[in-house]
Amino acid sequence: MMALTELQVKNAKPKEKRYQLPDGDCLYLEVSMNGNKFWRMRCFKGNRETTLSLGKYPDISLKDARTLRNDVKKRVAQGEEPLATKKEQKGFTFSELFEEYLEKRVLPIRDEARVKAVRRRMNNHALPRLGDKTVHEIDEVMLLEVLRAIEVQAKYETAHIIRGTCGQVFRYGISAGKCRRDPSAALKDALHVRNTKHRARVQGKENIGDLMRAIEGYDGFVVKNALTLEAYLFLRPRELASLEWEDVAWDERLIKIPPGRMKMRRGHIVPLSKQAIEVLERMKEFSGHGKYIFPSRLSPRGDKHMSIEAMLSALRRMDYARDEMTVHGFRGIAATELYESGKWSEGAIERQLAHVEGNSVKAAYSYAQYLPERREMMEWWSDYLDGLRDTVIFERLKCS
Repeated sequence: MMALTELQVKNAKPKEKRYQLPDGDCLYLEVSMNGNKFWRMRCFKGNRETTLSLGKYPDISLKDARTLRNDVKKRVAQGEEPLATKKEQKGFTFSELFEEYLEKRVLPIRDEARVKAVRRRMNNHALPRLGDKTVHEIDEVMLLEVLRAIEVQAKYETAHIIRGTCGQVFRYGISAGKCRRDPSAALKDALHVRNTKHRARVQGKENIGDLMRAIEGYDGFVVKNALTLEAYLFLRPRELASLEWEDVAWDERLIKIPPGRMKMRRGHIVPLSKQAIEVLERMKEFSGHGKYIFPSRLSPRGDKHMSIEAMLSALRRMDYARDEMTVHGFRGIAATELYESGKWSEGAIERQLAHVEGNSVKAAYSYAQYLPERREMMEWWSDYLDGLRDTVIFERLKCS
């Protein structure tokens, strides 16, 4: 194994997961997903191997790291506590703990877009002030100052989200033995009262019928069919936009979305009504040669899927304002109407919405539960929407 050079250390780029570059003799450079670089070394305390942190690059150069490594080995050989024990007593930095939390707790269950959103929000609001602080240094006063700075910008919801994320990081640190307490817990009632916002959606049978009529009359083949299928299937917008032809099990009349494209990294099964099948058959003639059911107009070969913004723009052109209807609003419409119908069990509705069980073991086996009832429910739902659409048309003809 070749020892590292200063140029290799300097040019090491971040990857999708943190990785290590060995220098030899127990020393290695760890590169995190956000590009931070930390010197680590393996060391034995009695019969137990442990990992010691020697500092952050470029604060600690390659030469300095080797010097520290040699000093630790001498201390251990003399029966003394290794130098890095002082680091352990001082504590990990919040930035280090945050990256470990992302890798261990968020990446396994969230999609890439969600991870990027969490990192971007923390980079914008929390890490500039807290990142270099050790987890033992950060107290309620220090964290509250960060949150107040966010509230000054009238970003009250963001302040609550940052407090929640910081709490998750600290609680992970406690479970991993890397910090002793969670300072966010005492600040729950210290922030501006948050306004609970629901995704905008039309309400009432007549308005739902108007929406279905507007979609039917929309001039735009791909987006029109995407919105129609979204109404029938009420998937999360990103899940619908990224549907692939490989997901369609025609013989079983199902769509099977793999875990990697679901919000909570759990596979999802979607029974297809006769109306949903008709939408897919129309799209098959248009985009069946490519990968995606709903391809981007900028990708003639079909190797890129349409954007959520394309569906949002279509709703705006139908004269639905931002506070009236969103693509995500189809899920709210379905949840409300299915529950209010009194025809379907809570379990069937929640499974079809892909709401994951709190018990992760149970959730792993729940995606196919209630499937016979869900098949019947999805047929009823498509008929129900068509009925509302046609009732609106009929009533208007009657009145004209």
